Amino acid sequence: MDIEKIHSLISDMFILINENKNEEIRRRFHISNEVIDEIRETISDYFGDWRELKPIDIKKHLNSRASKPMFDVFSMNQPDRYGVECVLVDADDNETELIFHAEIVATAEGYKMEYKYIGS
Repeated sequence: MDIEKIHSLISDMFILINENKNEEIRRRFHISNEVIDEIRETISDYFGDWRELKPIDIKKHLNSRASKPMFDVFSMNQPDRYGVECVLVDADDNETELIFHAEIVATAEGYKMEYKYIGS
């Protein structure tokens, strides 16, 4: 398991969300327009307006002394399948209460992400 590659995958998705590149999101992450809209709506509802978000910086996570992991990747019951939860930060790297949840599948081609939800 390569945490930096998993972090990069999540970062790439949020870059595309922030840039409104729905076609690229659908192609790379197999997420429907309805789910993309739900992601944007969750973020907008939480803040009262749209905010660009991204996963917490991996180095900040590794140096954190927080009681709860800021970027957590854990094994699932199936081989080569991992759960991931990470704190989302705004454009100025301020932590939010929003947590991104997904599952990662390790394949011969690399990692594939299955978005689950954003919660707080």
